[in-house]
Amino acid sequence: MSVFRSVLLFAALLKTLIVCAQPGAVPDRVDLRGFEQRKALQESSLLTSVAPENIGPSIFSCRVTDLEVDPADPTRFYVAYASG
Repeated sequence: MSVFRSVLLFAALLKTLIVCAQPGAVPDRVDLRGFEQRKALQESSLLTSVAPENIGPSIFSCRVTDLEVDPADPTRFYVAYASG
Protein backbone atom coordinates (compact mmCIF):
# COMPACT_ATOMS: atom_id res chain seq x y z
CA MET A 1 0.00 0.00 0.00
CA SER A 2 1.42 3.36 -0.95
CA VAL A 3 2.04 6.16 1.52
CA PHE A 4 -0.60 8.30 -0.17
CA ARG A 5 -3.27 5.63 0.26
CA SER A 6 -2.28 5.12 3.90
CA VAL A 7 -2.58 8.84 4.61
CA LEU A 8 -5.88 9.01 2.75
CA LEU A 9 -7.26 6.03 4.69
CA PHE A 10 -6.09 7.54 7.98
CA ALA A 11 -7.74 10.89 7.12
CA ALA A 12 -11.01 9.14 6.21
CA LEU A 13 -11.03 7.17 9.47
CA LEU A 14 -10.20 10.30 11.48
CA LYS A 15 -13.02 12.23 9.81
CA THR A 16 -15.45 9.41 10.57
CA LEU A 17 -14.44 9.39 14.23
CA ILE A 18 -14.80 13.16 14.50
CA VAL A 19 -18.27 13.13 12.92
CA CYS A 20 -19.45 10.25 15.12
CA ALA A 21 -18.13 11.90 18.29
CA GLN A 22 -20.42 14.92 17.99
CA PRO A 23 -23.19 14.92 20.61
CA GLY A 24 -26.78 14.99 19.49
CA ALA A 25 -29.05 17.99 19.84
CA VAL A 26 -30.57 18.62 23.27
CA PRO A 27 -34.35 19.18 23.22
CA ASP A 28 -35.50 22.68 24.18
CA ARG A 29 -37.54 21.43 27.12
CA VAL A 30 -34.44 19.84 28.67
CA ASP A 31 -32.50 23.10 28.28
CA LEU A 32 -35.37 25.07 29.81
CA ARG A 33 -35.70 22.64 32.73
CA GLY A 34 -31.98 22.95 33.48
CA PHE A 35 -32.16 26.73 33.31
CA GLU A 36 -35.12 26.80 35.71
CA GLN A 37 -33.30 24.49 38.15
CA ARG A 38 -30.22 26.71 38.10
CA LYS A 39 -32.34 29.82 38.66
CA ALA A 40 -34.14 28.19 41.61
CA LEU A 41 -30.80 27.17 43.14
CA GLN A 42 -29.47 30.71 42.79
CA GLU A 43 -32.57 32.17 44.46
CA SER A 44 -32.39 29.73 47.39
CA SER A 45 -28.63 30.12 47.90
CA LEU A 46 -27.29 31.22 51.27
CA LEU A 47 -25.10 33.78 49.52
CA THR A 48 -27.92 35.78 47.90
CA SER A 49 -27.85 38.36 50.69
CA VAL A 50 -24.06 38.81 50.53
CA ALA A 51 -23.06 41.51 48.06
CA PRO A 52 -19.47 41.31 46.79
CA GLU A 53 -17.41 44.46 47.20
CA ASN A 54 -14.30 45.08 45.15
CA ILE A 55 -11.61 46.75 47.26
CA GLY A 56 -8.50 45.52 45.53
CA PRO A 57 -6.54 46.10 42.37
CA SER A 58 -8.27 46.19 39.04
CA ILE A 59 -6.33 43.25 37.58
CA PHE A 60 -7.47 39.92 38.99
CA SER A 61 -6.20 36.45 38.46
CA CYS A 62 -8.33 33.33 38.67
CA ARG A 63 -6.01 31.43 41.01
CA VAL A 64 -7.23 31.90 44.58
CA THR A 65 -4.41 31.08 47.00
CA ASP A 66 -6.07 31.86 50.33
CA LEU A 67 -9.51 32.60 51.70
CA GLU A 68 -10.20 33.94 55.18
CA VAL A 69 -13.40 34.92 56.96
CA ASP A 70 -13.43 37.89 59.34
CA PRO A 71 -14.18 36.45 62.83
CA ALA A 72 -15.96 39.66 63.84
CA ASP A 73 -18.11 39.79 60.70
CA PRO A 74 -18.85 36.42 59.05
CA THR A 75 -20.20 38.13 55.93
CA ARG A 76 -16.74 39.60 55.15
CA PHE A 77 -14.26 37.48 53.22
CA TYR A 78 -10.63 38.22 52.45
CA VAL A 79 -9.39 36.57 49.26
CA ALA A 80 -5.75 36.34 48.20
CA TYR A 81 -4.96 35.55 44.59
CA ALA A 82 -1.91 34.67 42.56
CA SER A 83 -0.76 36.72 39.64
CA GLY A 84 1.91 36.35 37.08
